[in-house]
Amino acid sequence: MAENLAETVEQIEKSQSLELQGKISAAFALAQSALEAALETGQPGMVSRARMRLAAVHYRLGHDEQARCLAEQVLGQPPLPDTPSAIARVEALLMLGMCLDCPDYVGGREELYHQAIDLSRQAGYCLGLLRGLHNLAAGVYLPRGQFDLALAADAEALHVARSQDLKDYA
Repeated sequence: MAENLAETVEQIEKSQSLELQGKISAAFALAQSALEAALETGQPGMVSRARMRLAAVHYRLGHDEQARCLAEQVLGQPPLPDTPSAIARVEALLMLGMCLDCPDYVGGREELYHQAIDLSRQAGYCLGLLRGLHNLAAGVYLPRGQFDLALAADAEALHVARSQDLKDYA
C-alpha cells in the first residue's frame, strides 16, 4: 500500500513537471495513470489529488467541462484533515474559478479564490496560496478595475514565490 501511494505521488509530481515543460500529452497519460493507481489505493485524499492533476491537464487542453466535472467530484467529497485532501480541495476551488469564463460569474469566482487562499494558508500550501492570490488579481480585481487590490494581491503572490523559492512561478 505504501509503495502504491509513493508511486502515485511520484506520478502526480512527474505529470505536473511534464506539463510545466509543455509536454502535455505525456503529462495527460501520466495523470490518467496516477488516477488509476490512486483509485486502487482507496485513499480518498490521494484520489482527489490525482483527479485534480488530471483536471489541470484537461484544462490546459481546453477541456473545461471535463476539468470542471473532476473539480466538482473532489469538492463533493467530505473534507478530510489530511494534507493531500486539503491540497486537492484548494486545486478544485482554483479550477472551478478558472472554468468560470463568463463575466457574470466574477462574484462567484472571487468567493472560490478566497476560499482557496484561506484553505491554502491553513494547510501551509504555498503554491495554492500563490496561485489563488494571482488568480484573484488577474481574474477578479483587474476586470473590475480595482488596480490597487490587483497589485497588492500579485505583490503578495510574488512575495510567497520568492520566500518559498518557487522560481518557476515568480
